[in-house]
Amino acid sequence: MTVVLAGTRFLLPRIPGIPIRPSAKRMADILSANAAVELLASALVIATGARYPAVPQLLIVGGQLACMAAMVLFVTKASDESAVLRPVTARDEAAMIQAERWFDELAQASSHHAR
Repeated sequence: MTVVLAGTRFLLPRIPGIPIRPSAKRMADILSANAAVELLASALVIATGARYPAVPQLLIVGGQLACMAAMVLFVTKASDESAVLRPVTARDEAAMIQAERWFDELAQASSHHAR
């Protein structure tokens, strides 16, 4: 989930041919923050040797409530108007072709590594 959220927030907006709705960016931010709170709670359990189990549980519940409140407040229909997209240029197409080649090379390298 963290990889998908990071891709939605940081990698996909760099590709001009893929429009991303503002609500998707906001949801990625909100869910990333929620994942960070849960990671912090897990680290707290490990660091304390589970001596205080109520503290991480309260942290997780509070994070979930904050996540839901942020969804209600910041992800609305009115906030989802997309900006006008600029046309794709020849430079953009060259960058997309280069990215496709890079992903193909990465896939080939990982398939050779798996053997």
